[in-house]
Amino acid sequence: MQLFSIGELAQMLSVAVITLRRWHKAGKLVRRAVPSVDTVVTTP
Repeated sequence: MQLFSIGELAQMLSVAVITLRRWHKAGKLVRRAVPSVDTVVTTP
């Protein structure tokens, strides 16, 4: 499983951060808290 900050993943996928937040809410992405990074998104 790879870890990306929400901003990194948004840029890689050419979508807005809010889109990733909606995908997370819909269960399409998993978010994990990492102390040194604001928000981390993992690929399922």
